[in-house]
Amino acid sequence: MTGRQRVLAAFDHVEPDRVPFFEQAFASDVASALLGRPAATGTTLLHYEEAAAWMRGEAAHAQWVEQCYDDVIAIARHTQQDMICPPWRRPQRPTRQTDTYDFLYGDPAGLWDLWRYNPDSKTFYLVQTNRRSSAEPDDLAAHVAQVEQAAASASVPALDPQDWHLRLQRDCPDLLVPAPGALVIPLQPVWLMACRLRPDLVARWLDAMCDLAIRSATAWAAAGFTIVWGGGDFADNHGPTYGPQVFRELVLPRVQRYVAALHRLGMRYVYRTDGNLECIADEFFRQSGIDGYGEIDYDAGMRIPDLQPRYGDTVTFWGDVPCGSLLHRGSAAEVADFVGRRLQQCRGRGGWILGSSNSIVPGTPPANVMAMVAALHAG
Repeated sequence: MTGRQRVLAAFDHVEPDRVPFFEQAFASDVASALLGRPAATGTTLLHYEEAAAWMRGEAAHAQWVEQCYDDVIAIARHTQQDMICPPWRRPQRPTRQTDTYDFLYGDPAGLWDLWRYNPDSKTFYLVQTNRRSSAEPDDLAAHVAQVEQAAASASVPALDPQDWHLRLQRDCPDLLVPAPGALVIPLQPVWLMACRLRPDLVARWLDAMCDLAIRSATAWAAAGFTIVWGGGDFADNHGPTYGPQVFRELVLPRVQRYVAALHRLGMRYVYRTDGNLECIADEFFRQSGIDGYGEIDYDAGMRIPDLQPRYGDTVTFWGDVPCGSLLHRGSAAEVADFVGRRLQQCRGRGGWILGSSNSIVPGTPPANVMAMVAALHAG
């Protein structure tokens, strides 16, 4: 079977020739070690690498972009993945580099953000900004109105032939390429306050975002895409960040509408979020209509062997190998043992795609990644 066939079999809940494997993000340092050469492939380390490439000029950046594209394919092939997707990249070009690891985005005389790379943690993060953020839920009204206006006037978008999703679909026809499609309440404090104080604004925003997502999905479906890799973080180790009631009253109806539209288009929806969802499990896995669940947070108490007997007849699960603990700090033997046990527990049911609980994070031992791959093929 091809990788694409394996993944589609998993969504059909048919046992493929082997369990499919996929990583949605692969840290550049780990990919470099595995490929034996510098490689730019993912996580916020990639954002720093792209900022540095911009500082070398437009031609150097264009060359970096093409190398990054090739590297993403190379690491997927090297680790024998069955799916492939573009990495998360920052859309902005930095205005200037202010220090060895500091980059300023925006107008130095106007609104700007300062981002910094930490070479120890290999992360790129915002350290300073002069932009005024909304402080009260009522402040969101103007933004919500703008999104509503955009949704009301939007048509089915024309996809850029050079979009990486389309390029990967053309260049890697044996692998499944998912389409994007997030739908989630932002987790900034003002939005969390609005969930309680101005739920009407949150509902209007979600409705408008759902409308835009459906139009976008229409274009992806016409281009031959069948899986939408979406969702968005909304939980932590204790449950939904904004509480179960907000999920049931505000989020669930919009997810249901979006998923129903995707199903009419012949598409399936994977909702990805970290955290523990047990308190809303029936609503999330049954009532929402989702076809897949990803970023399964083992360390938050979400485990595929516990979920499969309850929801595995309709939901395909991706992930579960703990990326921040086992993969990052465990031994290769421990990783292989974990994957071997998962194969024994979940084999024969279909509906499962092996992968980390989120991504291959910076500093992950390359031997641990390959132990996961080897255990899959040995099983």
